[in-house]
Amino acid sequence: GQLDLEALNIEGSADGYAKIIGDGPVIEAGSDVLAAVNIGNNSYVMLENLTVKGGQRYGIFAKKAHHIWIKGCNVSEYGREAVDIRNGKAYSSPTSNSPINYDSGIYLERSGIAVIEECEIHSPNLGANNWSAGHPKGANALQVWAYHDSDEYRGEFIRGGFVRNSAIYDNYLAYANDDLIEIDGGQQNVLVYNNEMEQGYAGVSVAPNMLGPSYIFHNHIHNLGDDRGKEWTAIKAGGLMSKPGGRTYVFENFIDVNRNGIASSGVNGDSTFWVTSQNNIVFTK
Repeated sequence: GQLDLEALNIEGSADGYAKIIGDGPVIEAGSDVLAAVNIGNNSYVMLENLTVKGGQRYGIFAKKAHHIWIKGCNVSEYGREAVDIRNGKAYSSPTSNSPINYDSGIYLERSGIAVIEECEIHSPNLGANNWSAGHPKGANALQVWAYHDSDEYRGEFIRGGFVRNSAIYDNYLAYANDDLIEIDGGQQNVLVYNNEMEQGYAGVSVAPNMLGPSYIFHNHIHNLGDDRGKEWTAIKAGGLMSKPGGRTYVFENFIDVNRNGIASSGVNGDSTFWVTSQNNIVFTK
């Protein structure tokens, strides 16, 4: 069943985290609970080596929490299943007006200061449509809404997302019908480095960069393609004038793709961007 830390009142303090270590049993929740693991607004919590399956929307979920550390967890079989398909998009019921979207292996809502490391997030109950049916909608591996109510707890994600003073590094990311990584928006001192990315419609999106600076370096982006085999670009930028006005630094990446290395995408119809690119190796066709 569900592990509900909020109901159990399990949390730590600035003096020390409350740590839960997986010792064998699988946390397997049905679709009758929002998340298989509910952190809620409890803070100073560490989850280590948990195997998590299920959850109506999310595998692991927190809301208005801070100081969260998720390490070595395996998260799968989360999210809603398609009951109805309309115009290429999946719906949870024939009467639903909104397609299934944003179901996530880990979702940290209005939370901040988090580390997510050495996790494997895979096999959601539903994938995402490709661009032939419009903007992809479906499941995510990791989603973060990083605007905690308190300014001191906003951003500061390691391998999460993102706002400011955050880093995404040493990950393998694959199988996306849209961008493999999106740091769109604030991205003030956000670093993306030492990642391998393949099998997505695009690699890293910085559209728009509203504050900056952001940094993309030492990544290997190759073998792109959605479930149709179509791709757009390794690094996607845009929206400098409509959502001003941050700068992105692109250093020492190895990019081997069929279409674009760095390309623009419209943000409110604006495809301008500000990128400093140096010492990259880019193969395109």
